[in-house]
Amino acid sequence: APTISASLRVGVPGVGGSQSDFAALEATYQRRFAIGRKGKVDLLVRAGGFVNNESVDFPDFKHFSTSEIVLTSLDPIGSYRLLPFYRESTQEEYFQTFAHYQFRKFLLTQIWKVHLAGLKEDLFVNYLRTPASDNYTEIGYSIDNIFRFLRVEFVTALRDFRYDDFGVRISVASSFGRL
Repeated sequence: APTISASLRVGVPGVGGSQSDFAALEATYQRRFAIGRKGKVDLLVRAGGFVNNESVDFPDFKHFSTSEIVLTSLDPIGSYRLLPFYRESTQEEYFQTFAHYQFRKFLLTQIWKVHLAGLKEDLFVNYLRTPASDNYTEIGYSIDNIFRFLRVEFVTALRDFRYDDFGVRISVASSFGRL
């Protein structure tokens, strides 16, 4: 079953000497499901914005989960791979989508010995829309469960659907505790 949640963050002026005066709403939809024997899908959609942004200090902006270093431990669902730290942080509205498909067999896993070794192949698309983000999109391919604990990702970033960046990330395997 999907998980649906909502949150409200409020900055109240005068509390503890604070100058903050904002209200931010966020709604999240998350779903994990299997597509028969073909593979598994993870979907996360998050949208929000500031309904009042009279006085929002930078720490109270909406910041997005990312890592600019090659070695990372970010969750593959809900994190960007190549988005620069704080570049897209906003005090306005935002929309995020993360789609992750883990194949039972795809390219390398068609090879019987590779499949028996437990390797998984994934395709993913991450999207971010803010007033200044230029339709930031990441498209990637990953090999998961290398030596049962590593993941290698190859990611291309696009802005307004034009090439922006390419990178490789290495992290802890994502298959622990998943469908």
